[in-house]
Amino acid sequence: MPDVKETSYYERTYRLPLDERRIMLFTIRNSPTKNWYVRIRKTKGSGYFQRSLKTDNLEVAKDKATKIYMEMWGVEEKGIEYSDACFSDTFKVFIDEAAFSKARKTRCKGIFARYFSPYFKNIPLHKVDTAMFQKYLEWRVGYWSRMAESGELERLKETNEITHIAKKPSETTLKSEKQFFKQFLYWCEAKRLIDYVPALRVNMRTLLGTKMDTRRQKSKALTRDQQRRIENKLRTYCLQKGQQDNNPMRRFGKARLYYFIYWSYHTLIRPSTELTGVKWSDVKIRKSRKHKGQVIGLINVRNSKTGKPRVCVMPYSQVALITRWRQITLELTKDSAQGSLGHDDDYVFPSWDGNRGEARQIGFLLRNKLNEWGERYTQDNKVVTMYSIARHTSITRRIEDSGWSVGQIATLAGTSIFQISQFYYEAFVNANPDKFANTFNPADGDGKIEDYKIQCIQDALEDLDWDVS
Repeated sequence: MPDVKETSYYERTYRLPLDERRIMLFTIRNSPTKNWYVRIRKTKGSGYFQRSLKTDNLEVAKDKATKIYMEMWGVEEKGIEYSDACFSDTFKVFIDEAAFSKARKTRCKGIFARYFSPYFKNIPLHKVDTAMFQKYLEWRVGYWSRMAESGELERLKETNEITHIAKKPSETTLKSEKQFFKQFLYWCEAKRLIDYVPALRVNMRTLLGTKMDTRRQKSKALTRDQQRRIENKLRTYCLQKGQQDNNPMRRFGKARLYYFIYWSYHTLIRPSTELTGVKWSDVKIRKSRKHKGQVIGLINVRNSKTGKPRVCVMPYSQVALITRWRQITLELTKDSAQGSLGHDDDYVFPSWDGNRGEARQIGFLLRNKLNEWGERYTQDNKVVTMYSIARHTSITRRIEDSGWSVGQIATLAGTSIFQISQFYYEAFVNANPDKFANTFNPADGDGKIEDYKIQCIQDALEDLDWDVS
């Protein structure tokens, strides 16, 4: 068995019998800690791998060095250079280097701080695989339930560290977090910190069975009846019809909810940081070149989700939403500490102190009112959100009622034709089913079938007493 030796640089050295030529343990002369280090010659790449074993006990150091060597051997067997890169430290670098929008970077930081970092801590990156991600998801699904049981959830609410959370995450939420996770792994692969990105194929719907809250899947569009009911209730609550409230700050907050939603609805600006970032100087009124006396609202969206500014249009009939909201803002905020907030340098939807408003605070008020009105869920048990009212429903109505092309809608909504086609294909079919029912070449006619076939179909429908809408 090799002996511990002393040299001029190292205070003590020890060659591990597992591979004496590659593995050396040592302590550094004059070091105050007297801890053991391990140095292992690499077979892939060049040089040595070195790490402190954080113990002054030789037997403990031998065990730790053996584990590191076996781990290193396993990685090198795959044909890649062993890296000491660890999860949390590397993820912080990824966040700094990733080409995220400001809002997306903020969300990524939040997910990392709340979930990724506490779970994965600083495990070596090469240990991350599908099985580990599956266990993480199981832990993640129960996260807020455990926080509630421990009393920590109540403390976070009292200190305003969180406003509202779902104890059971939706499938959409988990997929969104998974997307950040995979982006990180692809970045690691590009940096040669791992040799491949694991598939991470996990069936989230069956992950923990009934623990998944399927009600939180967001509806794409409201029915026209529910849309009408919610708008009527919002108009009554927010615009104080038949009611009096002498507190201008409360009246401002209620009115802001209504105008925030319907500015988004009619312009297709996302009811998020896209809209909260708009200032009055970004809003221009132009004369219509086609209709005498009519005007158009043009809104420059600087904080676009895609990172590229775009101009959105307020329709002729809804320009009053712009003028009325500016009048209300100037009137209700005139006695605030900052004075009236409806000037060019002010945000269109500010907080009472004049700072940029927060979409989640506006959404929190909406959620409370929807619960109170019994409108929190759709008929098919999907949750109603500000997005489903102001964006999904709006896009669907444009498809059904306006006759706009998919390209027009994608441009004004600030998204891709692929996304519009993928998520709103049903609306396109319902808006113009004749377009899809005709499989004939236009050069061969309009697709009309023979009269006798039409009669046969009509007779059959009558026999079946089939309701044809």
